[in-house]
Amino acid sequence: MDQSRTADYQAFFIEDLIRLGKFHMVGSFRLDHENVEVDSTHAPWLATMPPTGPSSISADHWIPLWGFGMGNDFGDRNETYFSASSGWRPTRFFDIAGTSRTIAFAEDIPDPFQSLDFELGVHGTPFKGFWYDVGLFWMLFDNRTETQDISNTDFIILNTGSSRHRGLEGELSYDFLARFQHPPVPEPQPEPGKGVADSGKAIPVPGISPKNYHPYKLIAFSNVQFLDAEFTESALLIPDTDKTIVGNTPAFAPKFLLKGGISFQKQDCFDIALTAVYVSQQFWQDTNIGSPTIPKAKIPPYKTFNLSGDFYLTKRLRLIAGISNLTDEKYYDRVFANGIEPAPRRSGYAGVSLAF
Repeated sequence: MDQSRTADYQAFFIEDLIRLGKFHMVGSFRLDHENVEVDSTHAPWLATMPPTGPSSISADHWIPLWGFGMGNDFGDRNETYFSASSGWRPTRFFDIAGTSRTIAFAEDIPDPFQSLDFELGVHGTPFKGFWYDVGLFWMLFDNRTETQDISNTDFIILNTGSSRHRGLEGELSYDFLARFQHPPVPEPQPEPGKGVADSGKAIPVPGISPKNYHPYKLIAFSNVQFLDAEFTESALLIPDTDKTIVGNTPAFAPKFLLKGGISFQKQDCFDIALTAVYVSQQFWQDTNIGSPTIPKAKIPPYKTFNLSGDFYLTKRLRLIAGISNLTDEKYYDRVFANGIEPAPRRSGYAGVSLAF
C-alpha cells in the first residue's frame, strides 16, 4: 500500500453583534472550501489489469453557512437564548478512498452531509459557584450517506436520506469551595440598563495580584441528554422487505446519555477528576436489524468510570496520568459489517506535557 493524502481547507467568516440594553442579537456568515485528494501508487484496486478503481480521486466543495442567535439577560446573571445555524460534515479521506477500497469508476463523489440546527434554552450563574444550562434542540440532517461494497476493492456511496433529531440537554455544576474564596478583585456590577458588566472597571484590592490568584476548587458536575431521532425521508430499503428505513432510528443515536463527576483542582497547579458515563442502548445500523454475522440489532447499554489527573512541575511542564474503565466493564460501542470491536478493558496511562 502506497498512498499520498492531502487536504486543503479555507474559510471566510463575518459576524456582527447588536446590543439593545439587555437584549442582543448576533448574525454570521461563513464560506468554507475544501479539497480532499488521495493519490495511490500501490493499492488493491490497482493490482489487476485493467485496474478496478482510479489511482487518483478528489472531492472539491464550496459550502455557504449561516448563523443567527439572540439572547436576553434577566435576573442576576441569567440569560435566555435562541440560535439557528447551518452546518456540514467535511469529507474524510476514507469517504473517497481507504486502504482496501475506493469509489468505483464512473461513480459520483457525494455531496457533503449538511444540517440545520435550532436551540432554545436558558443558562446562568444565579449564585456564586453554581452554573446551569438547560436547552431544547431540533436538528435536521440532509444527504446522510453510507458506503456499500460492490467488490473486494470498490464501493459506492449511498444516500440514506434525511433524519430529524430533537431532545433536551441539561448541565449543572457547583464549586463547593467558591463561597469561601475571596478574590483580590471585586466582581464588577453592570451599569444601569446594561446586562453585562465591564470587567475593565474593576478596582484592585490590595493584597494578592489577580494574576497569581488561583483558588482551590471542588466541582461536582453533570450533563444529561434525551434524544428522539428518526429518518424522515429515504429510498433505502430494509433487507428482504419492501419497506424503507423512514421511521427508523439512525445508527449510534442513544436515547439517553449521562455524564457526571467530581474534580479537585487548582489552576496551574493540579487537577484530579473522577468521571462516569452512561450510554443507553442504540442501533448499530440504520436498518435497525441485525445481520448473519451480528444477529443483535442493538448495542447494549454500558457505563464506565475514569480517573484522570495532572500535576504541574513547572509553569510549562506537567505530569499527566489516569486509569480508564476503572471497573473493568465489558462492553462495545463500535460495530462493523464484519464484526464487533470490543472496547478497551481497564487500562492506565502516564506521560508528560510540555507547553511552549
